[in-house]
Amino acid sequence: MKVIESDSKILQLQVIKFLKSVLLNNDENLLKIIINNDMFAKIFQVFENNTKNDNMVISSIMDMFEYLKKQNIKKIINY
Repeated sequence: MKVIESDSKILQLQVIKFLKSVLLNNDENLLKIIINNDMFAKIFQVFENNTKNDNMVISSIMDMFEYLKKQNIKKIINY
């Protein structure tokens, strides 16, 4: 996913927002696609690259993880 490797914070935020909206559907097929394509590895990479700054990208990633924890989506948590 080269889009998320971009330096544009707005673009990174939109990708994170899209991924969260996919997770909101809680569709088994979409969850399998996320896991098979290792999409969270790229999210973690963005998180690590932005840890120096306290910014919206970090906040949106943390919000997405909080949602996963709250909804207890086992497949993603185990992944």
